[in-house]
Order: sequence, then structure tokens, then C-alpha cells
Amino acid sequence: MTLLPREKKILYFCLITAIGAIAYVSFIEPRLKVWQNLKIEVQTKEIELKRDRQAVRQKDRLKEELGLLKKEVGAVSGSWQPVTWLREIERVARKTKIQITSLEPQALKEHGFYKKSQAYVNLKCSMDNLTDFLYRLRESGQMVNIERLQIFPLDANASSLKVEMLISAIFLVDEGREGSL
Repeated sequence: MTLLPREKKILYFCLITAIGAIAYVSFIEPRLKVWQNLKIEVQTKEIELKRDRQAVRQKDRLKEELGLLKKEVGAVSGSWQPVTWLREIERVARKTKIQITSLEPQALKEHGFYKKSQAYVNLKCSMDNLTDFLYRLRESGQMVNIERLQIFPLDANASSLKVEMLISAIFLVDEGREGSL
């Protein structure tokens, strides 16, 4: 069988097209997909790198803020010791004309970098004096928290009150002060 020159050209063109299509599907297209996936992965890594660079840049600023916060908390708690905050309760009670019927300190509880001291306090007072006492205690500049507060009338006209409360204070544990707590 002999082919005419025109048919030979068409046959060569078909063979070249078929070989090209097979090469494209078998070799070029998978390589392009791999390159596209690599490009996407590189872009993802670049985004992560930018985010990490921002975090590293903020690290120094965050350390400074942490240092300032530690100083502020240290200034608030200062050299305040468990006995001192109980004296503060008594001092505020005297100023507000409240009678403390009992003051029972509890054992210190350690919570990582701070210690928590609690005391059960029973009072006899009027509502005005109690309000003043609670306000002054909160504004004493120390880390004091009223955790539980129960108020009962002491007499029929309720001018006098019996108050039971659980008060807590927080003390920071620093390397330099740990022994003093």
C-alpha cells in the first residue's frame, strides 16, 4: 500500500498530534499539577511566615507589657503578707464602726504563681456601715475579693444586721519573695 504525499502529511500530522497528546497527558499535565500544588504550598508558607514574623515583632512589646503588668500587680500586692490583709480588714472595720464578732483565717492555698488566703468574717452592723465597709475594702488597693456574703436581720426592725462573709486575698509568689509568703 502506497500513500500519496498528501496522505503521508496527514498521517505524520496525526502521529505527531497523538504523540503530543499522550506526552501532555502522561508527563506535562501531572508536572503542571505538581508545580501548582507546590506554588500553593509556597504561598501558604509565605502567609504563615508573615504571621510568625508579626508574632516575633510583637514578642518584645508583649514582654514589655507583661513586665509592666507584673510591676503593677507587684505594686498592688507589694510586700503584703497574709497577716497584713487581716489587719486591713480590722482597720477598715474600725473606720466604718463595724463590730467584728469573729475572724477566722483559713490555710493558704497555692495556685501556681500566686497564693490565695481566705478568712471567714462575722460582723454586726447597720446597712450603711456595711456598704461603707465593703466599698472601703474593695478600694483599699489590695487584691481583696468578697467571695460570699450573707446578711441576716439581727432584730425585728432590721436596723442591725448580722453579716457572714468569706473574704479572700491573692499574694504573688516571686523568686525573691517566696519565702516571705
